[in-house]
Amino acid sequence: MKRIYKIISGLLIALGLGSCVPETASSDPHLKEETEEKIKKSEITPSGYQQRDACEVTKIKEIDPPFQISLQNRGIGSFIQRYSHGNFPISGGPGVSIGDINNDSFDDIYLPTTESMGRLYINDGTGRFTQANNSPPGPQLAIGSIMFDYNNDDFQDILIIGAQEQTTNRGSTRIYRNEGEGEFVDTTNEIGITNLPGGARFSGAVCDIDNDGDLDIIIGGYINGNSDNGLEDLLFVNQLNRGEERFVEEAAKRGLNQTSFGNLQGFTYAVLCTDINRDGLADIIMGNDGGLNAPNEAYVNQGNGTFIEQAQDLGLNYSYNQKGFPRDGADTMGIAFGDMNLDGLPDILMSNYTERTTLAFQGYLEEGRIRFRDVARDIGFTSTNHTNWGIKFVDPDNDMDEDIISASAIPIKGDYDSTDQYLKNEGLNEGNTIYREILPSSDRRVLERDSYGLVVSDLDLDGRIDVIISNKNQPPTILSAVPTNGNYILYKLRGTVSNRDAVGSIVRITARNGCTIEKYRHIGGSFASSDSAYIHSGLGPAEYAETTVIWPTGEIEEFGELEANHVYELEEGSGEARIIK
Repeated sequence: MKRIYKIISGLLIALGLGSCVPETASSDPHLKEETEEKIKKSEITPSGYQQRDACEVTKIKEIDPPFQISLQNRGIGSFIQRYSHGNFPISGGPGVSIGDINNDSFDDIYLPTTESMGRLYINDGTGRFTQANNSPPGPQLAIGSIMFDYNNDDFQDILIIGAQEQTTNRGSTRIYRNEGEGEFVDTTNEIGITNLPGGARFSGAVCDIDNDGDLDIIIGGYINGNSDNGLEDLLFVNQLNRGEERFVEEAAKRGLNQTSFGNLQGFTYAVLCTDINRDGLADIIMGNDGGLNAPNEAYVNQGNGTFIEQAQDLGLNYSYNQKGFPRDGADTMGIAFGDMNLDGLPDILMSNYTERTTLAFQGYLEEGRIRFRDVARDIGFTSTNHTNWGIKFVDPDNDMDEDIISASAIPIKGDYDSTDQYLKNEGLNEGNTIYREILPSSDRRVLERDSYGLVVSDLDLDGRIDVIISNKNQPPTILSAVPTNGNYILYKLRGTVSNRDAVGSIVRITARNGCTIEKYRHIGGSFASSDSAYIHSGLGPAEYAETTVIWPTGEIEEFGELEANHVYELEEGSGEARIIK
């Protein structure tokens, strides 16, 4: 029955009708009449961005430190994420991915490892985990992973990204389709994720590059053996909307790997796919180990299925590497995308290597176009003793503004601080957001692990965020936000006409204090890791939030004023918010 449903689902998407969970599917392809008036096209831009004055949120009583270590009694503290480089001369460590594998509304965790089978842990609803009976085995030399629904059947599938040695043929990248009831099937060859050039790959992302209602896969390339050139990036285009459950590799056809640096390819550590310039199309950022070769790349979607590299034009490059090519501060390991000053325009963070500041690019309008400027020094970032990898915007104190957390690793050389880093948003000073570094938790011993992957979730849906950090040759770390008196709101989006995971959506949240924040639904960015489907926002003292979703189709749907301290499912086209908790 499930296989029949998948074929029908693909045909429905090809006709622009979307699809639903089999148990709740409706044969009516049209929106209900009473909700049609809640959906309208943007009159501003295809994706409806609105630049606003930077907003000062109402601060609540500060909690210092903001997190407590909560790995104990979680059920995963004994698993060691083994990591080795194989025969590749590279730095790095394991990632982590989260998603709701069994559709019980709670995020589960997958931990890859290079030396043995990775582990899938199932959440019991309290934030405690048990090992799944049928964890996808994954390849040897597995490093990164992504949970997403590649066939729009409402089950989270798992892509495991790994290295592949040419001499021994060890390792590869594999994808496992979730069949429900804890069963996974390796469909790598069946759906066309094959013939990957040998070499090391860390990270990937998924998004809908052509807005056809299914998710495409981007996998960054790092190195092939001992080559002094980077490994080419890959783009697998989903054919589901054509009624076929398979992918076709089209990186060259679509314009990836066509940089302005001749034949030089970047050594990619991080991949983010999101709408950089707010034109309603998914763009791609490749975060590269710039000190080795080419700088970061920003591929802007042209709307015809192709991309043009425009990092320098966007303002995302500003310095030069040892080979004389323009670069962006070197050694980008992770990318975060959000809105630091609540002005309605996106901002970009790029984690960095020891003695170089984390990069902060603030969005601004120039002749109607979004560009970026480097504001790292202006907002309080300084050269750091941290070697930062995974990075995310977070709001543990529920005051509505964006704080920052990053995973820090022990550098190969030098006596540097490897403590995971937390930057507290202190508010505005002459229009700039100011950040102050504090320890994320009082248990420094745990924070000094060799950390790489980092994702954010709410494991028990209590409104206090959790941060899951993967550590090399050690158990993972889980940080849970200390309770505050700030209110919160949590959303989970479900696409119908858009891809089922609603990747590419933007949630606009306006609290009664007058501040508005926009949260971006994407999968990828943080080093070798993938994100929760839940979108969290603090609200400070506000008890309600006006909620609007800009779907990947460009449709703007209003869900009205929602009460704080609840978890909501927002389904495309419904016009109504369903309370999960």
